[in-house]
Amino acid sequence: MIKISKGKKLIPMIILINDLIKKIFNQRGLFNSFKFRQINSKEHLFSQSQSILHYGEVKDFINGIGNLCLISTSENSSGNKENPIEKKIRFAGKNSSLKRLIMFESFENDKWGKEQIEKHQKEIQELINTLN
Repeated sequence: MIKISKGKKLIPMIILINDLIKKIFNQRGLFNSFKFRQINSKEHLFSQSQSILHYGEVKDFINGIGNLCLISTSENSSGNKENPIEKKIRFAGKNSSLKRLIMFESFENDKWGKEQIEKHQKEIQELINTLN
């Protein structure tokens, strides 16, 4: 990855943020019609139970910001046994969680795994760092 020097601190190139902006742009219709409401259920797009099946334990990246979003309690309980692809198919056209829409845009070849989660986590961290 290309890095730019900012004083003594190296920061990753704006590529990650540009990728995030592209993902939002791809879902702009759903973003534009979004209405704020109370959502308070933490969704693991790659579920903890799937982590145990794949890795034998819940890996740290599963509980990080790259794999988490807020959704309604009813959506979380109805989709908690689904794998990420099933969730994408089921909720892709719904704007109940903007973060989840960005996560769906972050799938690579219909895959949501460790690499995609860590990449998305870096995007979110860069966004937060840029805003600070």
